[in-house]
Amino acid sequence: APAAPRRAAAAPPANARLATEAKYKLKTNKSAAKRFRTTGTGKVVRRCAGKAHINEHKSAKQLKRLSTKKVVRDTEHDNIQGMMPYLRIDKKSGKK
Repeated sequence: APAAPRRAAAAPPANARLATEAKYKLKTNKSAAKRFRTTGTGKVVRRCAGKAHINEHKSAKQLKRLSTKKVVRDTEHDNIQGMMPYLRIDKKSGKK
């Protein structure tokens, strides 16, 4: 008996999710990404305010102090995590 002709495979329903289709990714707030970094131990650090301009009347000691990075307080960790969902923050390490 002759074999029946092959039919084309039916297309999957339009609402079916393919196995290779990626899920939704959360967006990083780019302005926050430029302002905050994490250290190797998971602390979040930031720059000091007050050193961008009008530095002529400030002492060398003050300018040197403003050049250092500061650790972000624990109370701001949730805000930063919301803006940067993929940032690895150690919630235990940080300023109280």
